[in-house]
Amino acid sequence: MAIFFARSRCVCQSFEAIRPRIPPNCQRTIHVTKRKRRELRKEEKRTRRELNRVIHAFGDEEKLELELAQKEIQRQRQLEIDQMKWKPSLLPGGPRVEEIYPYVFDARIQSGHTIFDINGMKFALPEGSKRDAYKTHESVLVPPANKGDIEQIQHVYIKDMDELGQKGFKGFEKLNVIQSIVFEQAYKTKENLLICAPTGAGKTNIAMLTILNTIHEHQNAKGKIMKDDFKIIYIAPMKALATEMTESFGKRLAPLGLKVKELTGDTQLSRNEVADTQMLVLTPEKWDVITRKSSSDNSLINVVRLLIIDEVHLLHDERGPVIETLVARTLRQVEMSQSGIRIVGLSATLPNYIDVARFLRVNPYKGMFYFDGRFRPVPLTQKFIGTRKTGNFRDNTTLMDNVCYDEVVDFVKRGHQVLVFVHTRNGTAKLGEAFCARASVLGQMDLFLPKDKTSNKYVQADKAINTCRNRSQISPLFQRGFGIHHAGLCRQDRILMERCFAEGHISVLFCTATLAWGVNLPAHAVVIKGTDVFDAEKGVFTDLGVLDVQQIFGRAGRPQFENEGHGIIITTRDKIDKYLTMLVHQNPIESNFYTRLHDNLNAEVALGTVSTVDEGVEWLTYTYMYTRALKNPMAYGIAYNAIERDPNLRDHFGNVIREAAMQLDQNKMIRFDLATEYLNSTDLGRIASNFYVKYETIQLLNEAEKGVGLPVTFTAFMPDDMVIGLISMATEFANIKCREEEIGDLEELMSYGCMMNVRGGGLASVAGKVNVLLQSLISRTSTRNSALMSEQLYVQQNAGRLCRAMFEMVLKNGWSQAANAFLGIAKCVEKQMWMNQCSLRQFIQIINIPITWIEKIERKKARESDLLELSPKDLGYMFSCDGDRLYTYLRYLPRMEVTARFKPITYTIVQVEVTLTPAFIWNDAIHGKSGLQSFFLVLENLNENLIIHQERFGIGKMKVMREEPQFIVFTIPIVDCQLTNNFQLRLASEYFVTEDVVVPMSLHNCILPKSFKSHTDLLDLEPLPIKTLKNEKFESIYSFDYFNPIQAQVFFALYKTDKSALVGAPTGSGKTLCAELAMFRLLQDHPGMKVVYIAPLKSLVRERVDDWKRKFETGMGYRVVEVSGDVTPDPEELAASSILITTPEKWDGISRSWATREYVRRVGLIVLDEVHLLGVDRGAVLEAIVSRLKMITRRSHTREEPVRLLGLSTALANAGDVAEWLGIPDEACYNFRPSVRPVPISVHIQGFPGQHYCPRMGLMNKPAYKAILTYSPRKPVLIFVSSRRQTRLTALAFVNLLIADHNPKQWLNIDMLELEVLMASIKDENLKLTLPFGIGMHHAGLSAHERAIVEQLFIEKKIQVLIATATLAWGINCPAHLVIVKGTEYFDGKKGKYVDFPVTGKGITVVSGSIIIFINQKS
Repeated sequence: MAIFFARSRCVCQSFEAIRPRIPPNCQRTIHVTKRKRRELRKEEKRTRRELNRVIHAFGDEEKLELELAQKEIQRQRQLEIDQMKWKPSLLPGGPRVEEIYPYVFDARIQSGHTIFDINGMKFALPEGSKRDAYKTHESVLVPPANKGDIEQIQHVYIKDMDELGQKGFKGFEKLNVIQSIVFEQAYKTKENLLICAPTGAGKTNIAMLTILNTIHEHQNAKGKIMKDDFKIIYIAPMKALATEMTESFGKRLAPLGLKVKELTGDTQLSRNEVADTQMLVLTPEKWDVITRKSSSDNSLINVVRLLIIDEVHLLHDERGPVIETLVARTLRQVEMSQSGIRIVGLSATLPNYIDVARFLRVNPYKGMFYFDGRFRPVPLTQKFIGTRKTGNFRDNTTLMDNVCYDEVVDFVKRGHQVLVFVHTRNGTAKLGEAFCARASVLGQMDLFLPKDKTSNKYVQADKAINTCRNRSQISPLFQRGFGIHHAGLCRQDRILMERCFAEGHISVLFCTATLAWGVNLPAHAVVIKGTDVFDAEKGVFTDLGVLDVQQIFGRAGRPQFENEGHGIIITTRDKIDKYLTMLVHQNPIESNFYTRLHDNLNAEVALGTVSTVDEGVEWLTYTYMYTRALKNPMAYGIAYNAIERDPNLRDHFGNVIREAAMQLDQNKMIRFDLATEYLNSTDLGRIASNFYVKYETIQLLNEAEKGVGLPVTFTAFMPDDMVIGLISMATEFANIKCREEEIGDLEELMSYGCMMNVRGGGLASVAGKVNVLLQSLISRTSTRNSALMSEQLYVQQNAGRLCRAMFEMVLKNGWSQAANAFLGIAKCVEKQMWMNQCSLRQFIQIINIPITWIEKIERKKARESDLLELSPKDLGYMFSCDGDRLYTYLRYLPRMEVTARFKPITYTIVQVEVTLTPAFIWNDAIHGKSGLQSFFLVLENLNENLIIHQERFGIGKMKVMREEPQFIVFTIPIVDCQLTNNFQLRLASEYFVTEDVVVPMSLHNCILPKSFKSHTDLLDLEPLPIKTLKNEKFESIYSFDYFNPIQAQVFFALYKTDKSALVGAPTGSGKTLCAELAMFRLLQDHPGMKVVYIAPLKSLVRERVDDWKRKFETGMGYRVVEVSGDVTPDPEELAASSILITTPEKWDGISRSWATREYVRRVGLIVLDEVHLLGVDRGAVLEAIVSRLKMITRRSHTREEPVRLLGLSTALANAGDVAEWLGIPDEACYNFRPSVRPVPISVHIQGFPGQHYCPRMGLMNKPAYKAILTYSPRKPVLIFVSSRRQTRLTALAFVNLLIADHNPKQWLNIDMLELEVLMASIKDENLKLTLPFGIGMHHAGLSAHERAIVEQLFIEKKIQVLIATATLAWGINCPAHLVIVKGTEYFDGKKGKYVDFPVTGKGITVVSGSIIIFINQKS
């Protein structure tokens, strides 16, 4: 055997010798030539042959020993590689000189070390470190750092601060050392900060300094705080910490009149509450949800001025990707919007703080602060214990328990309290029992008993323990001086345990890591027993993370009572080197961003900030993953030599984005065009982003939709049990564990609380367990198992959100029955009641309804609609109760009375008119003091299980109290096969469990109109010259030689006959010249007769007056007179005129006195422009004018022939009806198709999602910007919006996008000096800002002079983009290559909501280009 060992050692050493070795403390770049590589390969083969010959002579035992020896050598080599891979190679030319930063206090750089060899690795530990070896274990003691001269640093006294600072730090005498060092940068500058300091060093007060700095900036000259101008966001990693911070900052900022509110998954704030709050404390996930949604100009996101991120070192944790995406989104917002958001990162001590500072965009010379262990309030002694494996698992566990006991009892003997951390809930009680057993054997039970057992406080605590919910577990241990604490206990019991420990009634508290993160409960010593933690996602045991160890060690030492603390970690001997490395030398923290790349990329695409692969790569450069990948590429799967080829890793991350985009595309979450590399969001992706649904869950739903290989399906027909089963299978619940000891409790819950079949799996599966918990939650069935109660709460928080997300998905798919099922279950989860239970159950906790009444109603199975029909007397008699009260309670249920009817428009389009009348009583406690009650209005095709139309609407308190009817009108397309189908209109409350109001509808007896008049075909005629007019005066006013094809086709009817005519043609077809042909006919053949031109808008009237005065009055001597609200000529002027230009209302007033006004009777031609406006509100005036004209003709005996009518319109669907009503013969009715245009254009229509108008308009900005760059990068662009405010928002959004572009002035084609001269007379500040970027604004809020300047600059092509309200389309003629209609809705003041523009309207001249229409997706 001795020969074997020598031989095997020799062989292994020779095998090792051929490898190139890098000395541990010498880093260099190795260049190996091809020749050397060949030699090495030959040597390896030779050695392997030798080894095989030796092994061939071995027996089985010798082979096994050799294999073990080889594995040990490989392990040692792997440890060396792990040590080396974090260290970047030095550049040639000598060792790299470390930069010295002014605010980095790291004693390890200069202090001495003690060298230890542990598990084959050399460690340089601080001086005074000690290593001991025992039979059962090995320990390494690391003493606390020597504070040195840090106490000599001068403190900042509160009395020396200004008034604001003194109010914020009331009750403090001075800042501590760390706070005093940071004071200048935190309180007096706007620098981004990174504060790395030990736990308990006072980082919260540093955050307070930055908060006061932000408040300083928003004080006016009189010292008044402008509360609406700023928001402060504090990101806390845990809800418990968020609650603690809200309470702490709330008290300290209250004297300044500022409000602090918590906004987490457990709390909800209304929009008004958020607006009234100056500081919000959120979890990372909650802030991510808020920032994922598009923002309007006055939203929360745009007024944030300070972002504080606590526990930044969690970048290494599974929640790190959320922090990365928040910071990346904030930094991009700062750069694009040029808004000032200060970022402050608070962290425990980090090894690679420079990387984190770079990620947070912190100046390392001004804002990066690093404080080592010397600055810890209580010096920490660390002890690392590695147990030697002795046998099976049970023996090893017993050994570790005994070692833990020996360490703990040593502190207890000295009168100290100890926290012992384990990693399972059951482990707390088991270790407590093990301690009791060992103490009993050793006769040390009395050591753990408290000294104050006879005090009143202990007696009260003992009573509380004996009456608590988990007393069976807690009480026996408490009697022996022990306690347990874990998330499985109910909240009251956890608080009780914390109080008992704080008051000294417990000597040793056995707990899980939740205590370290959630509660500030320090002890003299903390012990971590074991480092194996079960990873639910991977399904295996992993090592406890360094951040958890740091957080737990942070609880060691009580600053107010003691001057030292002890942290002990007990692990196995083979892992002791790992934790020494992490805690003493500390490996750099790495990014986990890649694990959630799909979710975060989808969120950015849905938000609109990433629309191409290049933008995706740019987005990644803002992440911590990118910062670390440049330093340590191999840790992110990047080849070591990739940096040489791709220094910025742009190509690599481009491939990463492409791969993720293709997977998202396969999952239907985005649309990825491989050719153009454009990324566009889909409905599914937007829903996943808004509802925070994981990529894996969407993948599950897509598989369930196919119906292959899963116990549940996702289809158009979804029974309730299938809905619950599908929710239960979501990956959001993957972290819930199945425990064998819970099966009995789950079976009990299943028997009492499950109303439906449990789909998705049995009780031993996660899906089955979640299903039972969810159904029992709805049934309000409780359990004695506190762990199940905690998990039930987790299920409640997520199930409602997931169900709402799935409801939105089926709504988009148009699945009628499935939509009703998902909405119903979502409301059941939120209200914790089933649909077949009495609806009044949801009010039990709000108003005082006797439960007996509800039970009586349920026993009689009385339906809600039937109960509403009964009088108070009938209700009282039927249920033996106070009938009046029950009658009132029933009317608290949100309900509307609905009437609806079909109104045919054309053969293929039907209008639906709905009247909704509130039929409930508004109660502030139930419905809120303000806000709206939301409803879903859905039109369903029952035969096809199809949603034809759906929309949300809300109704406010005042309208409900006034019982004010609401009118909703929408149009739907109909095909022949649907005429015999059955329809129903469903009205469902969005949040309350009530019976839906259903109105049956049918098209059976509907007579659809037929269109007898087809469109006029454009004939292929020879070009008609202007000379055909045969009148030099008329010909002289035109600068062209030929009429266009449309004008040529209508020429004979208008110029050669006196028949009334209708010309329907697209905008820009030359209809004004058609009117002029009819006017020429009248002026030439009927002298003395008058022309009346009626235009619907004053702007059109002014345009015609300017044009025709030049043509007819100046050129030919015919008097042109304007008659509008602005100009009222006298009767003599009207009598002398030949052409009257007026509005419908004005001519209506004039023509009413036709009998006494000669000039009215002398009208020979009336031109009705924009006849298609008959269909809108002002159409009634036009009808009155035409009807009166017909009456005048019939009654007048002085006229030989009737007045000629000329109607001008866009293309009409029912031109025959209009022509018949106007009295126009078929041969004079020209209705050309919309596609017949003199100028060819392409039309693009794109839908945008979103319930609310302003965020939806915000979503359109970037696509509009990209459309300009794509379709008209150098030619004029007109953008139409609905309001003055939207012109400003759109222009400023374009400015922000231009600033981020390589050429911000690309749309400006004028010298800046010339532009400055023009801008000198402009007063509008927003216009002054946008014009230098080549963007003009045009709306009624600008002065006439400012509008004229903008029009002039645009017509002369000195600015490329003009953003205008819709009135510009009617007022002036500005030719453009590209027209973008940004939104087709406007706010109707009468209806109090946004409504669609009528389809009719005037267009703008498009010069051989494109029209892009951005609309609400539902339109």
